[in-house]
Amino acid sequence: MAQSDGFRADSKIFYSPSPRSYAVIRLNPEELVRPFNDPQALLEAQAMRPKSYLIYLQLERALPWPDQPWYRFEIEPIATTLRPGDEARGITSDMCIPIFPNTNHPNGRESLKPSPEGLFPYDNCYHWFQAKTVDVRIRARPEMFDETNAVSI
Repeated sequence: MAQSDGFRADSKIFYSPSPRSYAVIRLNPEELVRPFNDPQALLEAQAMRPKSYLIYLQLERALPWPDQPWYRFEIEPIATTLRPGDEARGITSDMCIPIFPNTNHPNGRESLKPSPEGLFPYDNCYHWFQAKTVDVRIRARPEMFDETNAVSI
């Protein structure tokens, strides 16, 4: 069934990423410093080689309207190791949840099973208890966000 915006009712293409989904993000240092009109900062940003990070889109910070330049999210980094202990905060290394297909946990804790089942592409990831969350802005894209293969919890 076609809709007036040209998308099918069952389309998985959205103008904003969906909360409670996993994503890969990468900073764009040049765009971060460009508004400061600082040639030295721009040169240093151009020399940076940003990495990609696996994250969990925990919460969208504002209502997602079309034609916004940014979408604000609270994100949680996804770890590739067990949680380091922090005795002062009462945190032990077993205070994490493996993400399936990872089944490695010191106490045998059951893995979190994202859906659709079997599509989470990494076998060494964890959600840490009380992981630091970060607020980010995700730039809107003209082609929007295709969530056909999105994995979520």
